Amino acid sequence: MRACATAVLLFLLKAAAPGVVCAAEQKEQPPAVTLEKQGAEHIASSPAYRARIGPDGNLHSLVVGSTELLDDTVSISRGVYLYSGEVVSLADISSPAADTLVARGEQFSIAYTFLPSEVRMVLRHTSPKPVSLFAVLSAGITLVTSMETQESASAPADQPWGTAKFAASSGAFITLRGGTRIWGPWMGRQVWEAALIPPSRDVQIAAVLGQGPLPAPPTGQLVTMTASCDMPGHMFSAGETPTVNVAIENRSDHTLSGEVSAKLPGQPPYGTEQVSLAPKSKSSLRFPVPVTQPDVYRVVFSLAVEGAEVVTTDVSIAYQADRIKPSPSPPDGFSSFWSSVVRGVRSIPLEMEFTPDDARSDPWIVVGKLRYRGGEGEYISGWYCAPAEKGRYRAMLQLPGYGARHIAVPSALARRGWAVLSIDFTGRDLESRDAPPPYLTDGILSPATYSLRKIAAHSLKAIDALASQPQVDSSRIAVSGPGLGAALAITLGALDERVRAVAADVPLFCNVNEALASGQWPYSEIRDYVRMHPAHDKAVMRTLSFFDAVNFAPTVKCPVMISLGLRDTTSPPRPVFALFNNLPEHKQIEVYPQAGHEAGGSAHWKAKLDWLDGVLPP
Repeated sequence: MRACATAVLLFLLKAAAPGVVCAAEQKEQPPAVTLEKQGAEHIASSPAYRARIGPDGNLHSLVVGSTELLDDTVSISRGVYLYSGEVVSLADISSPAADTLVARGEQFSIAYTFLPSEVRMVLRHTSPKPVSLFAVLSAGITLVTSMETQESASAPADQPWGTAKFAASSGAFITLRGGTRIWGPWMGRQVWEAALIPPSRDVQIAAVLGQGPLPAPPTGQLVTMTASCDMPGHMFSAGETPTVNVAIENRSDHTLSGEVSAKLPGQPPYGTEQVSLAPKSKSSLRFPVPVTQPDVYRVVFSLAVEGAEVVTTDVSIAYQADRIKPSPSPPDGFSSFWSSVVRGVRSIPLEMEFTPDDARSDPWIVVGKLRYRGGEGEYISGWYCAPAEKGRYRAMLQLPGYGARHIAVPSALARRGWAVLSIDFTGRDLESRDAPPPYLTDGILSPATYSLRKIAAHSLKAIDALASQPQVDSSRIAVSGPGLGAALAITLGALDERVRAVAADVPLFCNVNEALASGQWPYSEIRDYVRMHPAHDKAVMRTLSFFDAVNFAPTVKCPVMISLGLRDTTSPPRPVFALFNNLPEHKQIEVYPQAGHEAGGSAHWKAKLDWLDGVLPP
């Protein structure tokens, strides 16, 4: 009876005043957006989307239906995040209103407002450094459309589109407004960027979300084109004519006719071929490469249909790579500088402390934290792992790459019969999962004050700490690392006679003059510094020459294995070849023609361990 009376009352009220919603009816309607804290995260939900703000204040996830539109798992990505030399943390999070979160850092803030089908972000910062906002889209994004010109492209795409709609094959979409450009692929993903956000101003960014019809793919999504070479590693010797195989597949239901062109970057096409592709068919072409001198060449192939470019691909080849050999040019005082560094390190008493980690140890391996006094008197920590059975084992010092977020426990190597010390030479806590602050320009005006001098000293002292462990055979020590760690491994191979093998993966700081001109991050940190301080150019280049791995190469006293990716834009392949060609005879190089900075990944990991087994048998 009471429910019936309530229903009658509601009917009478609405009939009397159609524009009025009574309190009883209002109470039954859920809010359009709910915002709640779940553990350290904040979740915003509406019928259109689900958003997740992480404990760092960044927008890690946007889900429409069952489709995730962002990717916070690749490299440094946090989904949608501020970047200023490093990813910005905004860990001070408050909720001033039911639909609002404000995330603050030391000089940065983002105010999020969650609307029924839109997330608005107001950015503000007071940093003197360049600041950008990035959105890394998920692998499910297949089509991107400019909201200003209505042009479309298959994702990932590189276009000057600041407002763009990104659609997944499920029909879920996100439209981002207020940006500068889109670019990719980066780690296989599409990136949207709002670059150079001005300081001390509110900048508004909008993300509109929804579900629509399945996007109609453009021709470029229905055609694939790949390029490859028959030669292993895409390596060609003198007298050989480099030739590239171009494979094209038409996945559409209609015939496609067009023209394939080949060119070197920055030059007009040097070759063209007409092609007609029947529905659901494949075709192949062969193009020579006009090589003129020893070098690494990148060839770009484009397919145009009805005069419009629909798909591109590229391939890199190395021609007479063994002749890419600029002579080492150590600066005046190079030898005396490093002799002084070595003497300073050896004069510091060895002080260290090992703390077993019972939770990570087991009957077969011992795991713990080794803390030692580094080459500048500071204390450095590393994970130490060794076989549990008593004995003297071959040993490995692992050095991290530049910007490494986390130092992994090297338990797999211990199970393979290695005693391993894996250090963080920046002095951070081993449990940290945040990237260290940028340091590549710290003290860069003099080799005596440069940050890499201290890091090299810490790495040299790590050999003392490793060699003194009871499980270590100090006559069988290897040093390994990627990027900056690889360059330091070469340095240690030249400075410390106890190093009997070096495995240097995609090394940085090779032939620095050239690498600095062509390499991307982290070389961009140095270029930005010189751009801001042009008067320091000569001092910077002189300092870097003291840390150029090519200048150490002729004096490396042990076998060396180097890896490189011909597509690597972080450690460009030509400077890496220059390093390899200046090493003494006992050396091996693994070239991965389709790889970037990952240079072979797990396949190279196996090849490296097999090589080390041959040089330093168990």
